[in-house]
Amino acid sequence: SIGGAFPIVLAYFAEFLCKSDRARYLSLLLMFWALGGVFVALVGWAIIPSTGAEVVQESKEHFSAWHQFLLVCSLPSLVAVIGLVFLPESPRYLLEAGREVEAMMVYQVKQGSSLFKTRP
Repeated sequence: SIGGAFPIVLAYFAEFLCKSDRARYLSLLLMFWALGGVFVALVGWAIIPSTGAEVVQESKEHFSAWHQFLLVCSLPSLVAVIGLVFLPESPRYLLEAGREVEAMMVYQVKQGSSLFKTRP
């Protein structure tokens, strides 16, 4: 489940943000996380039959709708797992593991990104 990893996502994301922008970007992350919950509810409402009569009238199997719902809801998790392969190690972890050179390389790459540059 993606929801169980949320505290880790917050801590990891915050590591790469400058102090002046941290609150804004973490608030956006929280907002989109909440919108994801609304999206799941809407997908469930659209896919899963609300009454048994709908299942009988449309000759649909109740469990097939659940399978479709689970498949659709698992796609963001699959994309996230694939995306994790391309993320660097946490600089804080690297420093605590005694890998200072690698941590500095991650910070140098971070400084090159326009999203994470400090404003004057």
